[in-house]
Amino acid sequence: MEANLKFSVAAEGVSEQDNAIIRHVLCTSVLLPAPHWTEHALSMKLNTMKSKILLGVLAGFGISTAHALELGQLTFKSCEIGKGLSLTKAECSYLSVPQNYAAPDGVKLKVHIALIASSARKPQADPAVYLAGGPGQSASESFGQIAPGFREILKTRHLLLIDQRGTGLSHALKCKMPEDVSLATPDETTMRSMVRDCLKAQDLDPQFFTTTDATKDLESLRVAIAAPQLNLVGFSYGTRVAQQFAMHYPNSTRSLILDGVAPNQLILGSEHAQALDEALAKQFARCAADKACFARFGDPAQTLKQLVADLTANPRDIEISDPLTGKPSKLPLGIGALQGMARFYAYASETAALVPILMDEAKQGRPQTMLAQSEMAGKNLGDAMSHGMQLSVLCSEDNEFLKFDPSNKDRLLGNEMQEMLKLQC
Repeated sequence: MEANLKFSVAAEGVSEQDNAIIRHVLCTSVLLPAPHWTEHALSMKLNTMKSKILLGVLAGFGISTAHALELGQLTFKSCEIGKGLSLTKAECSYLSVPQNYAAPDGVKLKVHIALIASSARKPQADPAVYLAGGPGQSASESFGQIAPGFREILKTRHLLLIDQRGTGLSHALKCKMPEDVSLATPDETTMRSMVRDCLKAQDLDPQFFTTTDATKDLESLRVAIAAPQLNLVGFSYGTRVAQQFAMHYPNSTRSLILDGVAPNQLILGSEHAQALDEALAKQFARCAADKACFARFGDPAQTLKQLVADLTANPRDIEISDPLTGKPSKLPLGIGALQGMARFYAYASETAALVPILMDEAKQGRPQTMLAQSEMAGKNLGDAMSHGMQLSVLCSEDNEFLKFDPSNKDRLLGNEMQEMLKLQC
């Protein structure tokens, strides 16, 4: 079944008769034979070099060649999503939804939707939808990092990136952390103050930024684009959203792809300490089994124990150069710096391989690199996440059931993540 997608070329400031001639030229050109191309294929073909030449001729006559894609009730316009090396060309639109579905005539939200068009001549009517993790991550901002994984999907259907309410361009609930505070070791007073200030700064009601509200937005999106069903692709926390959507709207769900599954019974934040220790153990075992790595760094597991003992007993302030700006700053070096570096770097094999090096440098009396990397990773994560939205989800859905695990006392993270969440909620 072909998606309800239309393509239009708007020639502004030109008479309707001339517009008709232009459309005739485009659709009968040997470059773009209308009988053999769907509307979507036509839009894709216009991106070829020959088509650009043709459009250049039109532009020479003072004709604008702006285009728009329509999917059901939504009109998408060309845009760029992501940042830096992850910058991606897409089509963007906004979906209007009520902040509170129980009061549909009340405050409205604009949920940002980005569309990555399929290369198929006749895309399937049921698009795929990417659901980002966190909670608090933006789908449109994070897509560039995982774009290659969607190549096969794009051969048959469109891909929609929805910035969940409270993230990205969908009314992001950001919290500002004081600039002179270490993200690796925030104290209780700072965290309480940050949360209070964050709550005061919001002009929307955080109680309506939950997983349940997100699933209602997904169903509203499906209806708006006239899709019979959705194929949901969730990562980490996004898998919770996908599962909840399938539970509430089974007839609207065609398939789920879950990567890094967060089961519905999992209390977010309860598993981090155990998961980090298991990930580090596997990475350290690889180094211990490699002759060159072991000769250079010894047993990383023993190095970790030594650093934990030292930083717990002897926290101190040291001066480092900011890894992003190069400016000197004095920051606290304690167990938090080690925890932050290990946690952030364990997420990917490329950065996990650096953990033995950074720990060895600290062991040799050069902890500046480890602290700088921990700070940089914390800031990058803070920029990528909408902390207010994250707390809206965790405090309303997980905090009540979050318990301290006695077995965590011997793990690197301990129960500090649970304590910090309890503190903020």
